[in-house]
Amino acid sequence: MDNSASFAGWNDSAGSLTATALGTPEIEMVKLAARVGQSGLTFVALPSAVLATQTVTFSVVATAAEYPILHFTGGDGFAASRGAFEVDLTTGAILSGSAYVERLGSGLFRVSTQLDYSGTGNKNLYLRPREEMGVDVLGNGVKGILLAQAQLEIGSAPTPYQNRINQYDVTESGQRAFWYLSNDQIDDELVVEFPDLGSDVTEFWADENGVTIRGGQLIGAGNRVVPGGASLYAYGAIGRALSGLETEQLRKFLELRAAVRG
Repeated sequence: MDNSASFAGWNDSAGSLTATALGTPEIEMVKLAARVGQSGLTFVALPSAVLATQTVTFSVVATAAEYPILHFTGGDGFAASRGAFEVDLTTGAILSGSAYVERLGSGLFRVSTQLDYSGTGNKNLYLRPREEMGVDVLGNGVKGILLAQAQLEIGSAPTPYQNRINQYDVTESGQRAFWYLSNDQIDDELVVEFPDLGSDVTEFWADENGVTIRGGQLIGAGNRVVPGGASLYAYGAIGRALSGLETEQLRKFLELRAAVRG
């Protein structure tokens, strides 16, 4: 889901999402508070072309705020229980339904559930804060629960969280955001898909022939053949010109990368 850290794009007509400093240095959280007279939050998650037999897993990191309970259900387009569950965010106990709860420490829990799409019907995902099991709160726009790292993925089990800003910018937790392909050792063309980066792009790579940094490159949206030799240790593109200091810092990094991989 795009903007998986910020929850931007969620339909918050029934709830409100606001940033908060609570959480851990690695996990930024938002607060879900039900709007006045409402009970929660809705997000339309699955594309209309999803297969009737598609199995997906939804997961979210959560902890209690003024309310202790997270309630989740899928729309009527999901089969069986529609992934419905309630979890006590103070203890991690599953109060109802089918869910998997992973303790992350610092009072945080990663809660996940499997969803099976039936082929027709509502594909919305519903999240609600609750004060007691089975009873919707009457929202006041302030009280709620804390959420982070919402993820929807194909398959029947959650995998490590990936911070997805959009289809071009996805980083798995614990992994470096810098891209590199090491020891390719093949002689056909490798292709990478780019967004439109403009006409003043700095493109760079390190291979068995050394380090190359080229400024003023035109890289439009679409596929681009990756330059470099058979042993490509690092490759990347930055959508602007670099200063002299930045160029030297990049060169040193690439030289170190090539030395380590060599």
